[in-house]
Amino acid sequence: MNRLVIIVILIFSGIAGLSLSWYVHHPAVMFAKKQEKSERVFHHPLSFLQTLKHDPHAGEKIYREYCRSCHGREPIISIHAPRIEDERAWKQYQSWTMQKLLNTVNEGGKGMPARGGCFECSDDLLEQAILYMRYRGEKTNDFSQKSAQKRAGVNKW
Repeated sequence: MNRLVIIVILIFSGIAGLSLSWYVHHPAVMFAKKQEKSERVFHHPLSFLQTLKHDPHAGEKIYREYCRSCHGREPIISIHAPRIEDERAWKQYQSWTMQKLLNTVNEGGKGMPARGGCFECSDDLLEQAILYMRYRGEKTNDFSQKSAQKRAGVNKW
């Protein structure tokens, strides 16, 4: 009788172990759940930068690829970075020159990686991204004119 009980316990524990293993490794097979569709993104910085040559919207594209996670309207990573279109958050940077902003982006800090994570970006491309984030809230789309003014040191922010 004891042998029979031991054999039954071993059989049940084997079935339980197999079921648990199957559930852990194949949950869709045992319990058909609705899977969320996710977008698969492949990050290839050099090929991405090739697409930006002579692109008037390069600042926006760099922002979307590298900056939006922290500087977006609803950031994925909340590190209290100035959000796009938030005039109040950008106000503290109005007295900064473009060179000072670029130096800050180059060095990183306060949670931001050096060069904003875009290690392959030139200073000019980073400047375009900064200008896009800063002036996105204004009615103008003439970022190139503002960029030229900043480079010439005509205005501060």
